[in-house]
Amino acid sequence: MDDNSKHGIPLALAAYGIWGLLPIYLKLVSAAPADIILVHRIIWSLLFCGLLVAARGRLAGVLAALRNPAVALRLLASSILIAVNWLVYIWAVNSGHILESALGYFITPLVNVLFGMLLFGERLAPLQWLAVALAATGITLELVAYGSVPVIALALATTFGLYGVLRKQVAIEAQSGLLLETAVLAIPAALYWLWFADAPTANMANNALSLNLLLLLLSHAFARDGASVRVAVNSWRQVQGTSHQHRPMSPPFSKQSQGKKPA
Repeated sequence: MDDNSKHGIPLALAAYGIWGLLPIYLKLVSAAPADIILVHRIIWSLLFCGLLVAARGRLAGVLAALRNPAVALRLLASSILIAVNWLVYIWAVNSGHILESALGYFITPLVNVLFGMLLFGERLAPLQWLAVALAATGITLELVAYGSVPVIALALATTFGLYGVLRKQVAIEAQSGLLLETAVLAIPAALYWLWFADAPTANMANNALSLNLLLLLLSHAFARDGASVRVAVNSWRQVQGTSHQHRPMSPPFSKQSQGKKPA
């Protein structure tokens, strides 16, 4: 087992453990609608991540990333994707669609494999095809039992899969990337909060202290998505590292990959 795998396993367990407990937490703040919860998630995570990155002395790397137009553009796109993913997930949990939202994250690894093959030209070994086939069979049975098109699950899987593709192409560590993403979202979130949010819970002065404290804790609960980001990126590394050719993975549409056909 290489170092990436050794580090990836505890991160994966931590990330999926947080995701598993998150619906309980979201139910505790369900007095606020999904858009207000998302606003709090963005604003307080920006402050929390800023303090965390500053304490670790990594602000220079954040500023360097902002000076790179290609990195900044990809982070802008990834911030939009993850905001949509968060909003759909929060709404789904608080609207009674917890099982369908969970199904979305079961589908996500298959989406990652699909994107790895289509966008990066990766190929799976026979045993990996068997594993993918078993996973796909299990998900197909779940879809049949569900009885309708799982729109929420597909939205979550697609947005998080595309998010992983973009973050794979950005050479920045997870917490600094999350800081930049929340910074991108903070201004529109703040404007929405101040001018357009009309829910009673939008005004923290009217809320119970317990609700406000739980909303403030969103900065910690969701900022732990840094581990989730690393899991998403490491999933691409696993697809890359176990392919037949073991080729270095270059971003799609880059000069290196243009005109290059999969072997």
